[in-house]
Amino acid sequence: MYVLISNNSTKPNKPLPKKSYLCKMESISVKHQTSAEYIKGRIIDFFIQQSDDILIGNEVMYGIKRKVVDLLIIKKEKLIAIEIKGDNDDLRRLQEQISECRKIFDYIIICTTSVHLSKLVDSIPSDIGIFIIDNNSIKKIKVPKKLVEQSKMDMLYTMNARYLKQSLHIKAKLNSDEVRKYASKISITNTKRLLREYFSFKIKDKYLLFLADRGVETHIDDIPLLSSNIEIQ
Repeated sequence: MYVLISNNSTKPNKPLPKKSYLCKMESISVKHQTSAEYIKGRIIDFFIQQSDDILIGNEVMYGIKRKVVDLLIIKKEKLIAIEIKGDNDDLRRLQEQISECRKIFDYIIICTTSVHLSKLVDSIPSDIGIFIIDNNSIKKIKVPKKLVEQSKMDMLYTMNARYLKQSLHIKAKLNSDEVRKYASKISITNTKRLLREYFSFKIKDKYLLFLADRGVETHIDDIPLLSSNIEIQ
């Protein structure tokens, strides 16, 4: 077999040696399986297999500083934050991410690979969970503990002011900061309830659409369907 090249001469078209080709494909596959997006798909499947009574949101904004959590899981009235660290991800921001997540969520789980495992075990607080991806499945290394002392104001700034006005039946003409100041009078228990309802309202339709389109397992192309696009004002 011959192929045409730029100088109009002909040369045999040499196939890539089979062994070299297979090694290259295996390398690509292994690298793909340790990427953050691939891990995200596997952790989504893990939680779906654990329970039917859950909601999942992707890249959800929260808090006064408008941070974004990789995945939000709502399960049995608990808010679970998932931060994902693939092989090539930098861990320098992780402590700040954990600190901000503490203000909002009931549990925090770091899902990562064996590359980061030893560093995470030694550096993150004892109440933070660690899961790893191993042989295409999720394994629990450390179970997360229930977090306490969340920030009421961070919860209130997570929710849209219009939502707060409607939920609390506020009739007065108040700007968004005034609405949150008014809402700060309610108990932390009721604030948490409002936050769960707010997140559920925002991500439920997207999650149901995702399930309808997903098939038997989650592919990377499915994940953007879970993005909630929550606007905070």
